[in-house]
Amino acid sequence: MVKKIENRNIDVTKARGELEEDLLEYVYRTWRQGRQITSKEYAREVNITGYEAAGLVRSLVKKDFCVSRKTDILN
Repeated sequence: MVKKIENRNIDVTKARGELEEDLLEYVYRTWRQGRQITSKEYAREVNITGYEAAGLVRSLVKKDFCVSRKTDILN
């Protein structure tokens, strides 16, 4: 009888709130360095899709945590 070995290397997906928090921290750190980033740059940095990164940005703008440059231009 052979004992079955379980695969413990499971990639656990982060909750959306955690992803938003990580994005805010990243934006703050880059702002402190005097840099600006795009959602595509952030997506490459943390290995998520551009679509996911853009969704996180839209969510934070909607919650008034961030201001979109596109929104700034229109106002």
